[in-house]
Amino acid sequence: MGIKGLTKLLAEHAPGAAVRRRVEDYRGRVVAIDASLSIYQFLIVVGRKGTEVLTNEAGEVTSFVFDGEPPDMKKKELAKRSLKRDGASEDLNRAIEVGDEDLIEKFSKRTVKVTKKHNEDCKRLLSLMGVPVVQAPGEAEAQCAALCENHKVFAIASEDMDSLTFGARRFLRHLTDLSFKRSPVTEFEVSKVLEELGLTMDQFIDLCILSGCDYCENIRGIGGQRALKLIRQHGCIEEVVQNLSQTRYSVPEDWPYQEVRALFKEPNVCTDIPDFLWTPPDEESVEKIKAANDKFSLGRGKLLAPVANLTGSTSTAGKEPKCILGGPGQVMKARSPLQVCKSSSLNFIHDNSKAMEAIVEGSKYECLLFDLDDTLYPFSSGINLACRKNIQDYMRHHLQIEESQIADMCLELYKEYGTTMAGLKALGYEFDNDEFHANVHGTLPYDNLHFDPVLRTLLLSIPQRKIIFTNSDKAHAEEVLCRVGIQDCFEGIICFETLNPPTPTCHGLHKPLSSISDELSSDLDDLDESDGFRPKSPILCKPSIEAMEAAIRIANVDPEKTIFFDDSVRNIASGKAAGLHTVIVGRPTLVPGADHALESIHNIKEALPEIWDGWSESDVLASTASETTVIA
Repeated sequence: MGIKGLTKLLAEHAPGAAVRRRVEDYRGRVVAIDASLSIYQFLIVVGRKGTEVLTNEAGEVTSFVFDGEPPDMKKKELAKRSLKRDGASEDLNRAIEVGDEDLIEKFSKRTVKVTKKHNEDCKRLLSLMGVPVVQAPGEAEAQCAALCENHKVFAIASEDMDSLTFGARRFLRHLTDLSFKRSPVTEFEVSKVLEELGLTMDQFIDLCILSGCDYCENIRGIGGQRALKLIRQHGCIEEVVQNLSQTRYSVPEDWPYQEVRALFKEPNVCTDIPDFLWTPPDEESVEKIKAANDKFSLGRGKLLAPVANLTGSTSTAGKEPKCILGGPGQVMKARSPLQVCKSSSLNFIHDNSKAMEAIVEGSKYECLLFDLDDTLYPFSSGINLACRKNIQDYMRHHLQIEESQIADMCLELYKEYGTTMAGLKALGYEFDNDEFHANVHGTLPYDNLHFDPVLRTLLLSIPQRKIIFTNSDKAHAEEVLCRVGIQDCFEGIICFETLNPPTPTCHGLHKPLSSISDELSSDLDDLDESDGFRPKSPILCKPSIEAMEAAIRIANVDPEKTIFFDDSVRNIASGKAAGLHTVIVGRPTLVPGADHALESIHNIKEALPEIWDGWSESDVLASTASETTVIA
């Protein structure tokens, strides 16, 4: 986990501090990898082929750093994780009883505990393959940061955001996450983080402690956003505590923030580490391990190639990558642009056109993601205001919430969770998702929406793939598109049902997935980045980074070649953090994270003429008629 909510905080307040890069961009660089999280996928990590393997200048795999003894202050956090594993074990037993293979797989991963033997086996295998191994005396990410600070390595790779708090000069996320197929690595530079936040390193450490870390409690009611505001205003934790409202906030008794601050500034690390040495691989021993371990499938065994054999690139031509979100049935295969989509299909079905495909391959952009409400039609339609009123009516009549509290509650939940619905779920209100959407959208003034021939012609002239990405449900999305007359201008719709598909529980009921990490490799407890002072919502939606990354996976797009259009400043900031090119709609000037600003969606051609580079408009219009599929 590291620092609660730090990824979200940086996306909104320091969007320029994060850059999306490819694994290949680090060829010739030495990178220290925090093995504590990677070990769950250890064999996959060391088996990445061709240019996906990190190498030094001789084409050799970089070093792995293993955890030592955790600080005493972390014992409470480790105890909480142990309780979560115990809960997962109970869920696993119930899944076994009913024979649900999907849930067995899901919960079995959550019961995994890395043992000393696991660590030693991994170290032995890496050593046999010629890969340097570092045993940290304490936290691995702290040791990695020290290696980076002492210029032993170019960067460190981890999933824990407290790598920045330990002072890592250059920090890489998602390096070993195989679900990021195209543009996997998010690179942070601590100097840029401090510059954009307007903080010193000491103030940044205090910000992280206030936000919530693994080593002590935070002050209930203070998450990342409020912590940043308080540190900017008062400068340090001591001044923050002195000026806090005693009636509103309660500082934990014997709060050890000073000890935690000292730990971040002077962690238990080894500074006397000799230069890394990559040795020739012991191929015979590696082959014996492969032959003896019957847990390896044939395909995985082939990936266990020694360091000396991992130079160069392995072609993936002819292979069809898949992105899976949720579970069986929600798969999007690799597709060519300009495809015919059938509404009865869950997958994009494509119609290849070699001539046009060649043009797209040479284009700057390959896909355009469009928000729906207040982006493809004007705010003046009254849909937004009517929707707010219906939400408040639902809260009053169905959830029995006091009328005097509803307006402020709606605003607060929207700001904190992205949508009021997500916030209500987080606070424990129980209601049916479909019922909520039917009440909120069922009486909207759709008659205020009119056929837009200008927008239709504009969209049909765009040669790239076009996909709707909305927080609303599919019924509302389809209604709006039909009213505006652009339902056949898009390849597909990513909507509420896409990001929150129902999944069976052990009792035969259904519940929405709480986040994308539930079914992907990142479902470790360490990756929970909620702000801590409020419960995490079971609803996945914009502007969360997880929702952005889910949409990228589902649409199977390269974020570096994708443009994201939205009217929300927060959504734009998150889209930028996810690596997308961003366009704020409905504003004449740029906002943080936006690459372009449009007063109206009709102004795309004036602002982004490069979309049409190399295309004949008549050819595009003759080739883009299609039906729109809802990806749900």
